[in-house]
Amino acid sequence: MGVAIVAYSPLGRGLLSSTFKSRDNIKDWRATLPRFSEENFNENSSAAIKLEEYASKKGYSVAQLALAWLHNQGDDVFPIPGTKTSKRIEENAKGALIKLTKEEMAEIEAIVPIARGERYDENLLKQTYQGRL
Repeated sequence: MGVAIVAYSPLGRGLLSSTFKSRDNIKDWRATLPRFSEENFNENSSAAIKLEEYASKKGYSVAQLALAWLHNQGDDVFPIPGTKTSKRIEENAKGALIKLTKEEMAEIEAIVPIARGERYDENLLKQTYQGRL
């Protein structure tokens, strides 16, 4: 169909870049997101840690592997990770060079199921967009 997909926040707002090892480390607005809530954080973090271990065995950072997984979805998928440092930009860019086999893709998908919790808080969206959704 000629439609590209832009993968917004592909590193889970820091969860897949080893930014947060504990919910106590979250000192900004992300603490209000359902995926970072007390009931969801531990399960999401546990999956991220397992992915980090898998990535390390392959010689990659967890961010590189997550971005590689997205790039390997097809030529029409474009992840746009946010970052604050040039070191992370260089690290993330290397993810585009990683070619994964079908077996590796399946292994990654088995390690990281769909995240627990919605991406955004429904009440926050209603307030922000005042019913325009």
